Amino acid sequence: MTTELLILGGAHLNAHWTDATLSSTLTRLRAWSPDAVAVELLSGPLAASFTAQSSPHADLTVGGLLWARQGAALIPPEPTASAEARALHPNTPAAERVLAWLAAWEPVNALRHWTPDLLLPDAIHAFLHELNADPGETHRLALPLARTLNLPRLYHVDDHTGLHLYARAAPHLNAFWSAPTGQAILREHPAILDGQAALRDARDAQDYWTYLSVVNGDAHQEALQDLEVGSYLHASLPGGAGHTRVAQWDARNLLIAARLRLVTGEVPGGRILCLLGASHARPVARALASLAPDLRLVQVNDLP
Repeated sequence: MTTELLILGGAHLNAHWTDATLSSTLTRLRAWSPDAVAVELLSGPLAASFTAQSSPHADLTVGGLLWARQGAALIPPEPTASAEARALHPNTPAAERVLAWLAAWEPVNALRHWTPDLLLPDAIHAFLHELNADPGETHRLALPLARTLNLPRLYHVDDHTGLHLYARAAPHLNAFWSAPTGQAILREHPAILDGQAALRDARDAQDYWTYLSVVNGDAHQEALQDLEVGSYLHASLPGGAGHTRVAQWDARNLLIAARLRLVTGEVPGGRILCLLGASHARPVARALASLAPDLRLVQVNDLP
């Protein structure tokens, strides 16, 4: 039995990407018909745990943590595990399912089941209406797929457990990128120049898929790894700060890979789509390829 996995590295979308630009991408992904969709967000238990910790985890502003915190604050607290179990139970009514996902600290999954006609408090409707307007890839690609394919949830696979390492190295990293050497990398590195060109071409063509075809290719993925890892390993930063950053980066990708591997166990023999930032795609894929012989890693160009 082989499970198919498509790791789709892309841009973090904003309002500049129109629905028309994303249309062909959604059409291809719907036709591929994944049995599960994973996104670059923190799981509910991890979001709740980070909030209870001190800085830097409590101060994190990515991974959907701010939305998760805001949604959970709207309802009485309960353990995330019991809330998730209630949200996934087939007999849970729609309005209760929405509330359960908020209690589970996964408001995007609440949004998956929300409709404006549900009998919910005004504050819940207002929060979900605001969340629904987010222009990111989770809302523009993953949620429409989940609704069309009747998937009960989106799996959250991001993980910033090693953030304390980044915080320790951050002053030296910031100084590196502000110095002439770092500024030259930002101006001249092929990963940045080619990525910017691919973005322009995709917007000119009004087709996001053309961008995905470039950034998920071997050449661009290798360039991204040189930017994310090589830039630091080739620099001599105080206290080994570059190596600390690379360790944190590698650990994050391994943690994402581990969480994604668990998702493959939910649908053995099925298809999984994972939407990640482009720089994560290759290291996550390599980690899974090294230890998961029952997975087939699907390439972007495999899709018609």
